[in-house]
Amino acid sequence: MKDTAGNIATGQVSLQVADVTAPVILSVPGPITVSADGNCQGVVPNVLGSVSASDNCTPAGQLIKEQTPAAGTVLVKGSYTIAVSVKDAAGNVASGQVSLQVADVTAPVILSVPGPITVSADGNCQGVVPNVLGNVIASDNCTPASQLVKQQTPAAGTVLDKGSYTIAISVKDAAGNVTTGQVSLIVADVTAPVILSVPGHITVSADSNCQGVVPNVLGNVIASDNCTPANQLVKQQVPAAGTVLAKGSYTITVSVQDTAGNKTTQTIALTIADTTAPVIQSVTANPNVLSPPNHQMVAVTVSVVASDNCDSAPASRIISITCNEQALAADMQITGNLTASLAATRNSASGSRIYTITVQCTDAAGNSSTRTVAVTVPQGNGKK
Repeated sequence: MKDTAGNIATGQVSLQVADVTAPVILSVPGPITVSADGNCQGVVPNVLGSVSASDNCTPAGQLIKEQTPAAGTVLVKGSYTIAVSVKDAAGNVASGQVSLQVADVTAPVILSVPGPITVSADGNCQGVVPNVLGNVIASDNCTPASQLVKQQTPAAGTVLDKGSYTIAISVKDAAGNVTTGQVSLIVADVTAPVILSVPGHITVSADSNCQGVVPNVLGNVIASDNCTPANQLVKQQVPAAGTVLAKGSYTITVSVQDTAGNKTTQTIALTIADTTAPVIQSVTANPNVLSPPNHQMVAVTVSVVASDNCDSAPASRIISITCNEQALAADMQITGNLTASLAATRNSASGSRIYTITVQCTDAAGNSSTRTVAVTVPQGNGKK
């Protein structure tokens, strides 16, 4: 300091040029989303490398950056804020924030689905879609299994025609993540046709060889099916029509099959029966003339030649004897199957007595034919 006389006095004042200005955070990342892991947790990332800052005194490379929570911290699903700080060499601090979301972006996992599922077609050849969701097992990283929302398309109870289908399954977690799966569904015809009527007991007459031909019964077999039209049902019979069978009792098995291969059967009784009577080629009596008319009883034997389609030895017997004259019962006696005793007697001096012997030939099936043979007591010199 100097006075007016020019005298000068001196002193000192201490001066500090100090850095009291905090750094400036130019930019921070964000918002940041971290996917929740299998435990529904996320790891805090290191955001400091993406924090840009400057300072009036401290070079950017020497600024000290920190974050809270620290990188590597494990957090459950939710929304958070990462606090960022930048400090210069003078200790001045600037702070900022980064938005952090630990989010569930993982779809549920379908562990198992039922199937393939087969539903039987009903009487209208349709099937009802079952509820398959109870058998769909799924898990999620964040949503408990019991809280997962399951849906199916077509919905349970939907009526479908016979055929092959796919039921689409979806499982959604609380975060809205969805995963899908499929269940194979077949509406199948597993119902056999219904035979409504078949012919009754069939009898076929045996031919000259004692055989019969199996008839075609299919035209008289009436059947229906839940899926296959009646005119498309396949009918078969065993034995086949035209099969030649010997005399006897048989069963014709009729089968009706639909287009799905379902088959039903029923039986029809068949009899190849002998309905033909024996053929009598000849009947002869020995003797066939009783002479002289001496009123004596004469033994007469009848011989029969006959054939039959099934019976090689049909049985013959005399069933009656008649006379053209009034005669006593004692005059004409049947003494055996093919033997008789006839009286050598006649009543009229002008005519002959004629005995008519009727023979019946019967086969094993009970079919019979008859033929007659005459025995004559001729006119002669004898008297009544």
